[in-house]
Amino acid sequence: MGVNLLKDKVVIITGASGGIGAALARELAGRKASLILVARREGQLTALKVDLLRNNGNASVSFYPMDITDPAAVDSMIADVHRRFFRIDILINNAAYGINGRFENVPMEEERRIFDTNLFAAVHLMKKVLPIMCQQGGGKIMNIGSVVGHRAMPLMSSYSATKFALKAYTEAIRIEYAKKGVEIMYASPGYTQSNFLEHEKKFGEERRRGVKHAPMPGSVCARKLVDALLKNNRDTILTTFGKTSLIINRFMPGLVDRVLLSRV
Repeated sequence: MGVNLLKDKVVIITGASGGIGAALARELAGRKASLILVARREGQLTALKVDLLRNNGNASVSFYPMDITDPAAVDSMIADVHRRFFRIDILINNAAYGINGRFENVPMEEERRIFDTNLFAAVHLMKKVLPIMCQQGGGKIMNIGSVVGHRAMPLMSSYSATKFALKAYTEAIRIEYAKKGVEIMYASPGYTQSNFLEHEKKFGEERRRGVKHAPMPGSVCARKLVDALLKNNRDTILTTFGKTSLIINRFMPGLVDRVLLSRV
């Protein structure tokens, strides 16, 4: 059996109450990490902690029910975690939601709101943890993106834009902090079993057509994400469908445009 590189590592996961975030919590609890779970929904966080403790014995699990777009709440959480554990080893920026609708039908306040949650909350968290990681000699940040952060999708312009922007931040600051022992990564899960569509906000009558291939199970997605984290993979696309789509888009973008046009 190999060395458990995640044992006792202090890991913050945002958007941890369901979907990929909860799957990551289960995967990391199994690897004996010290988990800090962050999400709005206290009931789901409580239930998840009970499940993690039931299945992982003496797992270390703490949670903070909070709005990550509230800067004061984020600052307080980071300070409390650092006070309790004296370090923060890994930050996984996973919290996000989607918007489905034609561009003109999405109110401007919703455009700002999705950027606050999907992008600026992650930026704020990175600004708070990076000085800590530099001071302690290293750390890891994984920003959970999307395939639509590589190729934008019609009726998903807002969500696509937040993921493109998160990728840009990731690429830039990865180089800025490389000599300080901090690894900063971007990972694109693709179509995954989760509650993402349930929480997606819808505007107007038009809807994009559903994906026809089967979703990746959340547990498989989480395992692949953790493996990428341990390997310091700078840009990971988890699904074969996602990888194939982006290769086609790179060499035949006009063809992809025509396919997408047929689905709107």
